Amino acid sequence: KRVIDGDTIELANGQIVRFVGVNAPNSGEPLEEEATQANQSLVQGKTITLEYDTYTSDRFGRVLAYPFVEGKNVVVELVRQGMVKVTIYEDRRKLRYQDELIKAQEEAKLKKRGLWSKK
Repeated sequence: KRVIDGDTIELANGQIVRFVGVNAPNSGEPLEEEATQANQSLVQGKTITLEYDTYTSDRFGRVLAYPFVEGKNVVVELVRQGMVKVTIYEDRRKLRYQDELIKAQEEAKLKKRGLWSKK
Protein backbone atom coordinates (compact mmCIF):
# COMPACT_ATOMS: atom_id res chain seq x y z
CA LYS A 1 0.00 0.00 0.00
CA ARG A 2 2.70 2.50 0.99
CA VAL A 3 6.23 3.00 2.26
CA ILE A 4 6.26 4.62 5.70
CA ASP A 5 10.02 5.16 5.95
CA GLY A 6 13.32 3.46 5.20
CA ASP A 7 12.56 0.34 7.23
CA THR A 8 8.75 0.18 7.50
CA ILE A 9 5.93 -0.44 5.04
CA GLU A 10 2.16 -0.78 5.14
CA LEU A 11 0.69 -3.68 3.21
CA ALA A 12 -2.51 -3.52 1.16
CA ASN A 13 -4.35 -5.22 4.06
CA GLY A 14 -3.32 -2.39 6.43
CA GLN A 15 -0.70 -4.44 8.26
CA ILE A 16 2.45 -2.53 9.27
CA VAL A 17 5.70 -4.41 8.61
CA ARG A 18 8.97 -3.36 10.22
CA PHE A 19 12.11 -4.80 8.64
CA VAL A 20 14.17 -7.20 10.77
CA GLY A 21 17.75 -6.45 11.77
CA VAL A 22 18.06 -2.86 10.59
CA ASN A 23 17.34 0.70 11.57
CA ALA A 24 16.77 3.54 9.08
CA PRO A 25 17.35 7.22 9.82
CA ASN A 26 14.39 8.73 11.69
CA SER A 27 12.47 11.86 10.75
CA GLY A 28 14.78 14.84 10.52
CA GLU A 29 17.98 12.78 10.56
CA PRO A 30 20.48 12.85 7.67
CA LEU A 31 19.48 10.62 4.74
CA GLU A 32 15.99 9.97 6.13
CA GLU A 33 14.35 10.98 2.83
CA GLU A 34 16.90 9.07 0.76
CA ALA A 35 16.34 5.90 2.81
CA THR A 36 12.57 6.21 2.34
CA GLN A 37 13.02 6.75 -1.42
CA ALA A 38 15.36 3.75 -1.68
CA ASN A 39 12.76 1.60 0.07
CA GLN A 40 10.07 2.92 -2.27
CA SER A 41 12.12 2.10 -5.36
CA LEU A 42 12.54 -1.48 -4.13
CA VAL A 43 8.97 -2.26 -2.98
CA GLN A 44 6.37 0.33 -4.07
CA GLY A 45 3.68 -1.25 -6.23
CA LYS A 46 5.38 -4.63 -6.28
CA THR A 47 4.35 -8.02 -5.00
CA ILE A 48 6.13 -8.68 -1.72
CA THR A 49 6.77 -12.02 -0.06
CA LEU A 50 7.48 -11.90 3.67
CA GLU A 51 9.91 -14.17 5.46
CA TYR A 52 9.96 -14.27 9.24
CA ASP A 53 12.78 -14.72 11.72
CA THR A 54 12.62 -16.18 15.25
CA TYR A 55 10.44 -13.30 16.46
CA THR A 56 7.53 -12.04 14.36
CA SER A 57 6.30 -8.88 16.10
CA ASP A 58 7.58 -6.03 18.23
CA ARG A 59 6.28 -4.20 21.30
CA PHE A 60 4.43 -1.75 19.02
CA GLY A 61 2.39 -4.52 17.41
CA ARG A 62 4.18 -4.30 14.09
CA VAL A 63 4.98 -7.43 12.14
CA LEU A 64 8.74 -8.04 11.91
CA ALA A 65 9.81 -9.61 8.64
CA TYR A 66 12.19 -9.64 5.69
CA PRO A 67 10.40 -8.46 2.53
CA PHE A 68 11.43 -10.14 -0.71
CA VAL A 69 10.70 -8.78 -4.18
CA GLU A 70 11.44 -11.09 -7.11
CA GLY A 71 13.63 -13.25 -4.87
CA LYS A 72 15.72 -10.31 -3.62
CA ASN A 73 15.98 -9.62 0.12
CA VAL A 74 15.01 -5.93 0.36
CA VAL A 75 16.65 -5.54 3.78
CA VAL A 76 20.04 -6.77 2.54
CA GLU A 77 19.76 -4.47 -0.48
CA LEU A 78 19.00 -1.41 1.68
CA VAL A 79 22.03 -2.24 3.84
CA ARG A 80 24.21 -2.67 0.74
CA GLN A 81 23.10 0.78 -0.47
CA GLY A 82 24.02 2.27 2.91
CA MET A 83 20.45 3.43 3.56
CA VAL A 84 19.95 1.51 6.83
CA LYS A 85 22.26 0.32 9.62
CA VAL A 86 22.39 -3.25 10.84
CA THR A 87 20.98 -3.47 14.37
CA ILE A 88 21.57 -6.68 16.28
CA TYR A 89 20.49 -7.16 19.87
CA GLU A 90 22.91 -9.29 21.87
CA ASP A 91 20.16 -10.86 23.98
CA ARG A 92 18.45 -12.41 20.95
CA ARG A 93 19.22 -15.44 18.89
CA LYS A 94 21.27 -14.98 15.75
CA LEU A 95 19.22 -13.53 12.89
CA ARG A 96 18.57 -15.69 9.87
CA TYR A 97 20.35 -13.24 7.54
CA GLN A 98 22.77 -11.79 10.08
CA ASP A 99 25.93 -12.80 8.21
CA GLU A 100 24.60 -11.40 4.92
CA LEU A 101 23.55 -8.16 6.62
CA ILE A 102 26.95 -7.66 8.24
CA LYS A 103 28.75 -8.43 4.97
CA ALA A 104 26.51 -5.95 3.08
CA GLN A 105 27.17 -3.26 5.70
CA GLU A 106 30.94 -3.80 5.50
CA GLU A 107 30.67 -3.39 1.70
CA ALA A 108 28.67 -0.15 2.12
CA LYS A 109 31.24 1.19 4.60
CA LEU A 110 34.16 0.23 2.37
CA LYS A 111 32.57 1.88 -0.67
CA LYS A 112 31.36 4.86 1.42
CA ARG A 113 27.72 4.49 0.38
CA GLY A 114 24.80 6.34 1.95
CA LEU A 115 25.15 6.65 5.71
CA TRP A 116 28.85 5.81 5.42
CA SER A 117 29.65 8.44 2.76
CA LYS A 118 30.79 11.05 5.29
CA LYS A 119 32.68 8.76 7.66
